[in-house]
Amino acid sequence: MAATTIPGAGAPAPAAGDGGGPSVLARAAVWAARNSVLIIFPAVLLGAWVYTVRSETISQAFLPAPMQVVRALVDWAVGGLSNTDYSARWVTDAIASGQRVLLGYLVGSGLGIVVGVLIGFFKPVRRALEPYIHMLRAIPIIGWLPLSLVFFGFTMRSAVFLVALGCFFPVVINTMSGVLGVDLSHQRVGLMVGASRLQQLRFIVIPSAMPAIMTGLRVAMGFAWILVIVAEWLAVRQGLGHTLLDAYSFVRYDYVIAAMISIGFVGFVSDRVVARLLAPLTRWHRDTSIGV
Repeated sequence: MAATTIPGAGAPAPAAGDGGGPSVLARAAVWAARNSVLIIFPAVLLGAWVYTVRSETISQAFLPAPMQVVRALVDWAVGGLSNTDYSARWVTDAIASGQRVLLGYLVGSGLGIVVGVLIGFFKPVRRALEPYIHMLRAIPIIGWLPLSLVFFGFTMRSAVFLVALGCFFPVVINTMSGVLGVDLSHQRVGLMVGASRLQQLRFIVIPSAMPAIMTGLRVAMGFAWILVIVAEWLAVRQGLGHTLLDAYSFVRYDYVIAAMISIGFVGFVSDRVVARLLAPLTRWHRDTSIGV
């Protein structure tokens, strides 16, 4: 029987896999269009870098070519390209820095959440502690370096102390702000159903303050990677930050830029991990799921 043609109907769409689907180039074009912002910025930055090097606007002794930095990264990661002290040390340095960041972040952020909740929820605690929190956070973290060396010496504990201190203040401030910003009508509902103060804190206040707490935790992770560089400069002699400053002292700017790229990369990954872990706790809040 001859197939019936419906007037005005277009040709049937080809089935998937029969050669009529979008080509690889078409899919790549769609991906590039959707992620154009992510592509344009590094492309412009790389182009400006190459132009600056080739035009000798800045001497290559101070701004190495991109391929020199790639070579330094490869040598730092797997070795075999030079006889420097940095060869095949990237993993060891990254683990050392990561341990200091993780320990300091957990200690500082944990204390920040506890103290922030207490200050925000209990008025007597707020009156007693809030002025001192604001006074202490005005002191630059690097100003605590002499005391950390006195009490902990040139050890990992000194680095962990500085990272923890730097993580504490953004977390405590954001947590306190989040708790104080909880809608009073929500707490009144808790009172109407007979919830105790601790039940209100657990089931109403802390969940409502989670977006602010999450912001503080993500800001603290950024501070942790900044401060670990300071700590590794003076307190310890190993890690990504130590390699950056050691390479600077020996005028090896290819390794300096390689260290900057490495710290930026691991810092970005750390932020993504924190965001992913906390996302289920704030999924109800429309703003916190953006970009996570």
